[in-house]
Amino acid sequence: MRMMTATMLAVMTATGVQAEEGLYGGIGLSYGSVESFDNLFGITSEDEGAAFGMTLGYRSEKAQFFFGPELDADIFLDDELEFIGTPCASVAFGPYYCTRSAVFRLRGVVGHTFANGYELFGTAGYGVVIGQGATSSFTTDRGISGGLTASLGVQRDLASGSALRVEAIYDDFSDTLVRPDDGFGFSYEPQYEAKSVKVTYLKAF
Repeated sequence: MRMMTATMLAVMTATGVQAEEGLYGGIGLSYGSVESFDNLFGITSEDEGAAFGMTLGYRSEKAQFFFGPELDADIFLDDELEFIGTPCASVAFGPYYCTRSAVFRLRGVVGHTFANGYELFGTAGYGVVIGQGATSSFTTDRGISGGLTASLGVQRDLASGSALRVEAIYDDFSDTLVRPDDGFGFSYEPQYEAKSVKVTYLKAF
């Protein structure tokens, strides 16, 4: 039993054969749920949907750890939020996001490499969402909200400097950078909160 435990610890702490240091990129798919609301009115729109993902980063290594900056994006092709099953295309019941077109994240990545080719990692940084917010029951205007983004995940080393990544992402964007405006002096600050799971194929350049 002691020998087995010692062997497992040795495997977990040994240096792994993982993607090289330097620039890398990737493409992926994500799926998750989102809620949007305004603190003044307290009405929430929500949706579930998929997105096409892109990732660009730079990897540095020290012993069994790796770290570096990363730019991550999700592009939504058709993602309309609803209030109790009613989409904004029919009627908007509150000043919330009606659609989201993209989410961008600038984040730091820190992780640990294991001998079996697996890596555990976490990320934290700042992200923004770009979408259309309801300015009346039948009109929308562009809005941009930003805030905290964080994730936890695992990735597996593949051949020739590539890896397959799976991560759970949390976005909490409460900073309003661009307010949806009806053109008559009314604007507001829609909040955005999302939880998603993303699968990404990474490749070193």
